[in-house]
Amino acid sequence: MFRTIRWTSAAIILVACGWYLTAAETTPEAQITKAQQELKNGNFKDAYDLFREVLLNDECPADQLQTYLNQSTQCLQRLNRQSETDELRREMLAVHENKWQAYQAAAQSIYHDYHYGMIVAGKFHRGGGGSGVWVSSIERDRVEALRWTAEARKTMWKLAISPTSDKKAALARLEQLLIQWERLDSDAWKLQILTDLSELPDFDDQAYGYGRYGSGFGQRSAGGAPVDAEGNPVYHTLPESYDASISDGQRWRWLMEEIVELTPDAKWGMQMQWANFLWTQFGVQTMGGYIAPRSEPSDDPDKNESNPYAVGSLNDDETIAKLATGIKRFSLPDEFNFIKQYREVIEAGKNSHDTAAYEQLASIYTNRRQFPKAATVWRELIARHELQPEDYRSKQLDQIVKNWGRFEPVGVFVAGESVELPFRFRNADQVEFTARRLDVEQLLTDVKDYIKKIAQGNQHLDWQKLNIHDIGQRIIHQNEAKYIKEQVAAWNVALKPLPEHKDDLLMVTPPLENGGAYLVEGSVKGGNKTRIIVWLADLAIVKKPVDGRDMIYVADAATGQAIPQANVEFFGYRNEHVEKQTYRTRFSQFAKFTDQNGLIFSDKRLIDANMNWLTIARKGDRFAFHGYLYFSRHGQASEQPQETKLYVVTDRPVYRPGDSVKLKFWVRTPSYDPDAKEPFLKESLTLEVHNPKGEKLLEKQVTTDQYGGYADELTLDENATLGVYQVVVYKPHTFSGSGSFRVEEYKKPEYEVTVDAPSDPVKLGELVTAKIVAKYYFGAPVTNAKVHYKV
Repeated sequence: MFRTIRWTSAAIILVACGWYLTAAETTPEAQITKAQQELKNGNFKDAYDLFREVLLNDECPADQLQTYLNQSTQCLQRLNRQSETDELRREMLAVHENKWQAYQAAAQSIYHDYHYGMIVAGKFHRGGGGSGVWVSSIERDRVEALRWTAEARKTMWKLAISPTSDKKAALARLEQLLIQWERLDSDAWKLQILTDLSELPDFDDQAYGYGRYGSGFGQRSAGGAPVDAEGNPVYHTLPESYDASISDGQRWRWLMEEIVELTPDAKWGMQMQWANFLWTQFGVQTMGGYIAPRSEPSDDPDKNESNPYAVGSLNDDETIAKLATGIKRFSLPDEFNFIKQYREVIEAGKNSHDTAAYEQLASIYTNRRQFPKAATVWRELIARHELQPEDYRSKQLDQIVKNWGRFEPVGVFVAGESVELPFRFRNADQVEFTARRLDVEQLLTDVKDYIKKIAQGNQHLDWQKLNIHDIGQRIIHQNEAKYIKEQVAAWNVALKPLPEHKDDLLMVTPPLENGGAYLVEGSVKGGNKTRIIVWLADLAIVKKPVDGRDMIYVADAATGQAIPQANVEFFGYRNEHVEKQTYRTRFSQFAKFTDQNGLIFSDKRLIDANMNWLTIARKGDRFAFHGYLYFSRHGQASEQPQETKLYVVTDRPVYRPGDSVKLKFWVRTPSYDPDAKEPFLKESLTLEVHNPKGEKLLEKQVTTDQYGGYADELTLDENATLGVYQVVVYKPHTFSGSGSFRVEEYKKPEYEVTVDAPSDPVKLGELVTAKIVAKYYFGAPVTNAKVHYKV
């Protein structure tokens, strides 16, 4: 009896302990810890069930709703159950309807969700799934998110949130969500619309591809800043209240003002954001890519105000920008003058945003070609923050005010002809040039010797040591000065710099005649040094595939005439990975002479098509090289001038189960050869039709007519699978192609809608009349139909 009592007591203790552990595991904190571990382990279903239980608990901490919702939707997406995210958001809002954080979390969640899906049996399935009609939900999601942000704002102001920083952070999040949807740098025209939050718009009929952001999300608009009926820029003024806003732009302005009212320290951050927006809309950089009409000549085009590009003549209260109606010069009111807005941030004294304002202001003046003003801004910034000469902003000032020059990129010149090098400079009045010969043949010899050396071991080739194209990179940055030989020329040029630190361009003519490569260096008096590699070609090597092999042609670089009996050296290599850190390098080399036509044809006994080939041509003291090249695999044609095409049409684009599908196809092989024979006229082919499951519904041998065509008819079963059907036509080992048609149960009526709009361009503000006509495919009018249209 004594032993029994003790055992029973122990059992009670164990049961109690077990109950305690179970209770601990069911606390929200323990559930989240376990859910996160399950997520980390890839057990997405178990993780989702735990996250969902905590998320839909009314005691879930409000500041964690965003995190738990994100983790829940992440699990659903990994489980391919993204169609359940909408219901999850609705359930969360129903449980936490009095928490502004819930609305904010829902808006942020839908912003990052998929913006496309399928309509199946009248229900939207986000992300797709099943057989239905693809649609885009991006506009509907945008309105849904704005509704939730507005509700979050209302809920937040009803509550006594403490501290104030929480409310400021909440408003900032709402403000960011509002503008994130607008993509202010490209779709700012949307801000002039007051989004109707009382009703969700319909889904768009097409998903425009299945990218995460669906319909055109993030695409840049090239239309310019929006204008009103008079052609003036649209400004977003500050409304009397949030509810009094007449556009989304005014809603945005009010939210920024509320943030500043709550936390005055946020003033300059909000003003920087506002100034940046104004600059993206009205800065001179918006003219990029615009081709200006010719204007009257002027000694200084920057001072010619009739020139659309006369940015140098702008005052601080003016701008020239690309608007929706074209390029326009206009004045900016102080409230919308980005230069004044940046100036106010700077004048407020040293703060966390003044440096960015300085840099942006200097960039604006530089874009306006007002370099003295840009230099003044840089000097103020350097003095205020005591920046050192090595700081990049000090270097930006030096770029403007110090003597400077550089060579512009050039191509290859022909030996014996005049050489002109474009040299851009500013501020300087003198430059000294030198030219030195480069030993290119020695470089090529060193490259070949390096490959041969590596071939003796099991090392991986260093591409920098194989680089024969950018000799300047090797000489200047890899310190391979051994290839620089004797000086062949030196000369000085007097410069006449333009005022106000502007650039000028001078064409430099070096006294170079003989073929080869030269290092030309320019030393600007009181400034920098600049270098360029100048190539003077006297021979040229051309490679072209011909009839399954390759032709090498050596010609005079100036006249293109063939060079007979030119010695052409071929050097090929291949570096192969064997295992781990082991490599194997193979090389091959041989030489041949060109024939009387300057030609050499590749020989399959000598050319390994798997190797990289360097070719070097010599004729007396004339020299040229070409590489690295790949040669074609012999026995195979290098070009395919003919390609067989299949064209499939059906009598309708969409069918219902039980319908009869009439189809026809044509198989043709276009050719530029007038004597070429069509291989698929009156030819036996195989025709197959596959349903969306990949099941074969039809297979038969058919014979094309004299035009390569064939017509057939297929009756669909009453229980036919919905979706896309594939029509496959092929001839074994010769040709195959496919077409498609759709089968749907729930689809729009079989009619087409046309819009008769004015054919001539219309002006802004002009009344436009358009006529919408709907007819069935067989011609009868569609009457008493509901019309939904967008302008």
